[in-house]
Amino acid sequence: FESYHKSGFVPFAHAGNGNYWCWYPAMQEQQAIPVVLCPHDCEDADLYAPDFTSALYRHVIEYATETSEDDHERSGMLPRWAVELGPLWPTRWRDQVEGLTREPMAWSEYSALVASEFGEQYAKHCQVRWMDET
Repeated sequence: FESYHKSGFVPFAHAGNGNYWCWYPAMQEQQAIPVVLCPHDCEDADLYAPDFTSALYRHVIEYATETSEDDHERSGMLPRWAVELGPLWPTRWRDQVEGLTREPMAWSEYSALVASEFGEQYAKHCQVRWMDET
């Protein structure tokens, strides 16, 4: 982290575009530490998922909405993730991912799914200040 990043965030990944993926223990609920996406060009972070396992599910669903139906990689990756990550997830999540190999999800459905699975706060942007104002 840089000097202008606030304390309390635990980075576990750094994307090539400069964004950080962090755990945010200050919002821990029932042994689950939320994952936040900390954009490099915004002072506020997005609550991404209530825990790491949920973040993996959300990444897969997001990937499925951003790739075209004809994309060869999509047809190969989604079944693989359903098999490899499925044991970590509730059955309905695994089934959802398997279903996306046959029928794509619209972006508008993605936001509604995030809100219904994780809560409305995870479907909104910029909930947590992660940088000091410059």
